[in-house]
Amino acid sequence: MQIGDDVIGHFGELAAAVRDAYDLPDPVYVAELDLDLLRTHAAAPSFTPFGRYPAMTRDVAFLVSRDIPAQRAEAVIWHAAGGDLESVTLFDAYEGTKDNPLPPGQRNLAFSLTFRNPERTLTDEEVEAHMTRIRTALREGLGAGIRE
Repeated sequence: MQIGDDVIGHFGELAAAVRDAYDLPDPVYVAELDLDLLRTHAAAPSFTPFGRYPAMTRDVAFLVSRDIPAQRAEAVIWHAAGGDLESVTLFDAYEGTKDNPLPPGQRNLAFSLTFRNPERTLTDEEVEAHMTRIRTALREGLGAGIRE
């Protein structure tokens, strides 16, 4: 077994003569690992502590061209939001049905946004200011029609 040019171990089936000498079942596999070398290639575990202050969640839904990928809309949201945006989750991508059509060539995207400041509790006004910037960026950057 290798990582790059470093051989970190060997793995294989135990030879029949060795199996028989120790009265082991068939088959037996063994591995030998150089744990010190393996550790040099391992990423250090990371942990992000839970936030001390409460999160605030808002949803934003909008109509955009079907040609615009949801990832592009998410990137616009991240860029416009500012530093208090903690997570963005797409929870709906609706293209309409015969009984509930959308304008031709359009689809509805809906995201859940979580805001949190690591140093203090955010106010409703601060979160609404972030949401205003996000809505403006979606309108101007993607031609989105915000659904209220």
